[in-house]
Amino acid sequence: MAPQALSDELAGTLNSLVNLIIPSSTDRDLPAAADVGWAEYVQNQEDFVWVRDGLVTLAAASRDQFGREFPALTTVEQEQVVHGLRRRLTRFYIRLSQRVAECYYQDDQVLESIG
Repeated sequence: MAPQALSDELAGTLNSLVNLIIPSSTDRDLPAAADVGWAEYVQNQEDFVWVRDGLVTLAAASRDQFGREFPALTTVEQEQVVHGLRRRLTRFYIRLSQRVAECYYQDDQVLESIG
């Protein structure tokens, strides 16, 4: 499958969202989910279409609710947007969380940090 690309806004939204799912941990020296290259990974997978569609909805809600792009929001504001869409995007959030965890726990730095 040929690589597909997210717009800069959607790539930023994806990185911010996956960092809500798996934030960095300084006490264990673990990177955040976006730091292991998940955005690049998903753009080469069959997951691309449903991920892009969910991000479009999330980005629009962010602009509607706060007048700013999702990455520019505070963590609390990001969580409010995500929570507000939880029923509409339930399947998206579940699938995304599963895919992020699968990728994250295969990363060499993560595996080394958790032993």
